[in-house]
Amino acid sequence: MDNEKEQLQAAMQLGFDSVEEAREEVKAMQREYADYEKFEREQLEKELEEEKKNTVYHPDMTFGEYIKLAIERDEEFDAIIGDVDMPATIYLGDDTELTPYCYEKYGDLLNSKIIAVYPHSQNGGTDAVEVDYADEEKGERFVWATAGYVAETEYDKMFRKLPDKDQTLLD
Repeated sequence: MDNEKEQLQAAMQLGFDSVEEAREEVKAMQREYADYEKFEREQLEKELEEEKKNTVYHPDMTFGEYIKLAIERDEEFDAIIGDVDMPATIYLGDDTELTPYCYEKYGDLLNSKIIAVYPHSQNGGTDAVEVDYADEEKGERFVWATAGYVAETEYDKMFRKLPDKDQTLLD
């Protein structure tokens, strides 16, 4: 009997006229929450599906080949190496090439396969390239080198500036 009185008092404090009315409201809230959870799950599934559609896979392309493609297209990109988003964007310009020295020093990284390319629409402005390579520290050193955070002599040994295309045509 005391339990029923306590329940009625609690229901009335919450603004309900009866315990039954409070229970019905709780049930309605539970249904609403379940519907919201379902909605959230469906939205997440849609987003994941959309991400899959927009992701470009390059199973036969190496990281070095992708860099060469980016150089030809005069594009920048971000890299994900060893599950780590690298701290700098890679941009070498269309007048640069990777040297044999660069391949000597970073050949294992440059010959690693590309897992996927995530278009800029998902990455805030630049494409992101995921590389199948476990040594993220070496990957980070390479990315910093592309950004010029190495001695100038080291940079010049790794990346060769090509003659100006327009100048060559005029000669």
